[in-house]
Amino acid sequence: MLFSTFSALYLYEHLAEQAETIRNQEQYEQHLKTQLKHLDEILITQKQIKKFKHDYKNFLIGLQAYFDNNDITGASNYMKKLGEKKIGNSSVIETGNIALDAILSTKIAIAESKKITVNTKIQIPEDMPIDPTDICVIFGNALDNAIEACGRMDTANKRIDITIICRDKAILCKIVNTAPKCKKCTFGTSKSDKQNHGFGLGNIKTALSKYNAEPTIERTDTEFILKFVIFTKEQ
Repeated sequence: MLFSTFSALYLYEHLAEQAETIRNQEQYEQHLKTQLKHLDEILITQKQIKKFKHDYKNFLIGLQAYFDNNDITGASNYMKKLGEKKIGNSSVIETGNIALDAILSTKIAIAESKKITVNTKIQIPEDMPIDPTDICVIFGNALDNAIEACGRMDTANKRIDITIICRDKAILCKIVNTAPKCKKCTFGTSKSDKQNHGFGLGNIKTALSKYNAEPTIERTDTEFILKFVIFTKEQ
């Protein structure tokens, strides 16, 4: 009886140590994947900066040619055209809200680097009453999921539509992305490693709950649709 008790205690401690080792390994792998994702974002940003610097030098050469020929009118027209031209990242978001601009611009740059077309319709005040951390959690996870879904498609028609509009003391948000057909759709994750990759939607829900908001999810044969409304003042 005593031997059985000691054996059971030893087995319990051994299993507990194994579970702790596995948990630590999973946390390390998740941290590593997060760092790799950030590295991917940094590399894309650096590539855009290099492209901008290259284009900027060429634009200066062109402008200098007009001045060398004393063609002020030509230089003026050149500057007007240059002002209309998109340089570097074709979809830099400028709403005045620093956190939203940063997270949307970064995620859109990643999407476009993966040949995903991104359409935006954004009309919000600069002082949007949402904590910057929550903005990053909500839109960062939502767009990560959208990019991932588009990445699993074989077709070249990959698209993400982002709509964020302030209307009647409410912020209306809708993110639509093309997605591969699924026989039995779930709103968790398509990946086999569900424990490490199923937190995105949960994190969105947690962040939205601070504002008494909840996401609405729709799934069609070709699209995944995420919608939510955040009221800027109490009703």
